[in-house]
Amino acid sequence: MIREFAVIGSPIGHSLSPLLHNSAYRLAGITDARYLENGIDLATPAQADEFLARTHLQGLSVTMPLKPWAAEVADESDETVAALGIANTLLRLPDGRWRAENHDVYGIAEALRPGLRASSPRKALLLGGGATALSAAAACLQLGADDFTVAVRNTARCSSLVRLLQAAGARVRVCELAELGGMCEVELAVSTLPLLGAQQTEAVFKDAGVALPAEAVFLDVLYDPWPAPLAGYFATHCQVVGGGEMLLHQALGQLRSMVGAQWEFPLDSLRALLPGSNPLIRVAETGIR
Repeated sequence: MIREFAVIGSPIGHSLSPLLHNSAYRLAGITDARYLENGIDLATPAQADEFLARTHLQGLSVTMPLKPWAAEVADESDETVAALGIANTLLRLPDGRWRAENHDVYGIAEALRPGLRASSPRKALLLGGGATALSAAAACLQLGADDFTVAVRNTARCSSLVRLLQAAGARVRVCELAELGGMCEVELAVSTLPLLGAQQTEAVFKDAGVALPAEAVFLDVLYDPWPAPLAGYFATHCQVVGGGEMLLHQALGQLRSMVGAQWEFPLDSLRALLPGSNPLIRVAETGIR
């Protein structure tokens, strides 16, 4: 029996999940799993409910805007989903029920970890306050951060993020993106802004002279196009990691849950499939501008 999987959400045309998963199956020698080349474009929870009720698929990669829905619809969840209320993975259990998992936190933490100068960074900057920012916050907390600046377009719409950080005992400062200026003394920075918001924010940051210390590491969750606007902007300031690296690690987490933890997946071979000549994308080292 062939187990089939797919990505759902909207938009999904840019998703690299089919490429990564199918390549991982081939490289590991897995012959009883297939990831659909074309994802399922679902823009609303109502559409997703209807799809879930009739699908034969054994597992789903879930992208925006359905990550909160995936957490709510599941019959059981891992600890990260229970804490954050968002999931990027749905797995069909043997009895037909669904399990929600969040591998985004792992993906973000593993993307940031190699660039850290300190074993336990303290100060972090989060750009954006949506669902992905929750995962970014949880990842930074795991890495040791306890002092956060949250910069968003609308400070009234990041209450869930602030509650998460405060519940963890972290110090939190919230401001509008336009209020940042000069050097931001942080060790970690993550942008979860969508492309249009990132383009607008890049112009604002240029005018305000926003900068990051040379020892900081900046992760931009965007990977298409690359370099993303803010990744290109901060490339002359500090280490920059692309969203493809986050995607790679969260895909490995999904793969282990979907087809079994016993399989070994070649990280470097999968990384070579990602956009850019250096998919690890330390832009300050590669000279990309």
